[in-house]
Amino acid sequence: MKIVFVLLILCLSAAAQLPNLEDLARVHDYVQHRASSYDRSGGNADFREIPAAGTLTLLDENGPGEITHFWCTIATRDPNHLKAIVLRMFWDG
Repeated sequence: MKIVFVLLILCLSAAAQLPNLEDLARVHDYVQHRASSYDRSGGNADFREIPAAGTLTLLDENGPGEITHFWCTIATRDPNHLKAIVLRMFWDG
């Protein structure tokens, strides 16, 4: 009985992750934008260095919006690096 319950929960949580395919064909009244750190020269230097106690603005857009994906990798040998990172988000209005 426990196995059936666990399988049911797993199936339901997996189904909740599926996108609503009906929305793909629907006309939307917005313009999609993308912010990326890609290397504008076409190389592989798609990174931004941030000095100690420094800041970096990742996105600064006007008007309403939705962030649907955020990807960040960290190259450091500091074993406590996650304790030193602060991600702040601000919005006006």
